[in-house]
Amino acid sequence: METSAAGAGFGVAVLGTLWAYDGWISVTNMAGEIKDPAKTLPKVISIGVIFVIAVYVLFNIAVFKALPFDQIISSPTPGADAAEALFGSGGGAFITAGIIVSVLGALNGYLMTAARVPQAMGENNQIPFSRVLRSVHPKFQTPANALIFQSVLAVIYIFSGTFNTLTDLLVFVLWIFFTMGVFGVFILRQKIPPEKGRYRVPLYPVTPIIGVAGGIYILASTIISDPLRSLVGIGITLAGLPVYYVLSRQKR
Repeated sequence: METSAAGAGFGVAVLGTLWAYDGWISVTNMAGEIKDPAKTLPKVISIGVIFVIAVYVLFNIAVFKALPFDQIISSPTPGADAAEALFGSGGGAFITAGIIVSVLGALNGYLMTAARVPQAMGENNQIPFSRVLRSVHPKFQTPANALIFQSVLAVIYIFSGTFNTLTDLLVFVLWIFFTMGVFGVFILRQKIPPEKGRYRVPLYPVTPIIGVAGGIYILASTIISDPLRSLVGIGITLAGLPVYYVLSRQKR
């Protein structure tokens, strides 16, 4: 029993760090605006993920070298504590400044990529007010209305809970779709044979099998450790299905 609980706890802990890697899927929203996305996207995703992994590993090594284990698990800000231990009182301010830069960078990335989702859904009439959301700014050629919609929705979510609650819900729901997306590789391989010269999944089918198994493990761990929050995330996701079916019937 303790072993299964520890395994589930590890899955939840991993879920908390996966938000840092969310850029790998967000950049694909820009595929229609990138030159030669078949070659560019794999390079961008690979380099970005490897860079984030390197930063995470080095940062954690520094924390474990600078602080005792008991202080790491009890402190709400182990990064700042490690910086102060290494560089003095100015170290904490340095880490805080780095966090602010990171947050602004993430905000900039999401502003560019996330708005393309409601815009694309509007172009396919898959979302209410599609005519408004699919429109593009006449001067800047940006999805202006989708950006406004995204900003208003973000403010509503900010007032609905704490940062940790929002990120946990977001990452949990995202990984439902990530897991289904990886599983979709098997379906696409059956329906559309890979073209010569195009991107192919390395070590197929081992790679997507590992991806699906890892995604299921993370989702199951989260459901076991925090069933209430998991059900809320699933409920918010399923709430969109009736809207999707109504709009699909109208299109037909």
